[in-house]
Amino acid sequence: MKTSPLRNSDEISRADLGLSVAERILSATPAHIERAVQAMREGGIIVSPTITNYCLLCDATNPEAVEKVFAAKKRVKLGPLPVQIADPARIREYVVLPEGQQRRAVEAMLPGEICFILPQLYPFCERLTCGLGTIAISSTTHPVFRAVLEAFEGPVAATSANISGQGDIHVSLEKAACDLGEQVDIYLDDGPTSAGQAAGSRSMNTIVDLTFEKPMMVREGWVPTDEVREHLPDLIVDTDLYKSLLAERAAARKERAHNG
Repeated sequence: MKTSPLRNSDEISRADLGLSVAERILSATPAHIERAVQAMREGGIIVSPTITNYCLLCDATNPEAVEKVFAAKKRVKLGPLPVQIADPARIREYVVLPEGQQRRAVEAMLPGEICFILPQLYPFCERLTCGLGTIAISSTTHPVFRAVLEAFEGPVAATSANISGQGDIHVSLEKAACDLGEQVDIYLDDGPTSAGQAAGSRSMNTIVDLTFEKPMMVREGWVPTDEVREHLPDLIVDTDLYKSLLAERAAARKERAHNG
């Protein structure tokens, strides 16, 4: 089946999908969730509903599975994969938590549709992190996605289930299947996402970077800025400043690597 990256979710119906792809779409029953989890255990990639988009998932500790995600999405630019965990209490196994108010904010807002970028602790493969030494980590509230995470019992890489380069669009199940086709082992169908049904809402998770002196809003999404500020009153919302700080960090990293 040919992929169709230029079509939006509302332009695609189930009838547009070939039989070989349609057969991979399974209702999100406990038995089918277990089949999907087993596929991930064996190095496969699956698609699951979330509160915002349908997302592409794989075992975050399996470099070959991570590579399949990049290949399916045709991802060529710098783009680390976020990591989802079932139990926020285990976050210390994968990242370095800040102290004080920032730590309390992470603990208060997870589970939730927000990712926090934190210093990497677990030795994920460089492909997943793009060598940045940080991880965007979260813990979803979506019941199907949580069931997947709880059954898998490990960190899961999760990213929107569409071909890269289309911007912050809403990704329905049909859009995911049209873009990714037979590269995905199982698509779990739980109907439209909450973001897909909520007119005018943002279709992505909110992302906050806690690796600078002050917390930086990377992207406002399902969790609005005002809600984040209730927990992080010194939050900075300045895209240009954030890009500048990232560029400075990248230049310093490159110089250190050059100097050996």
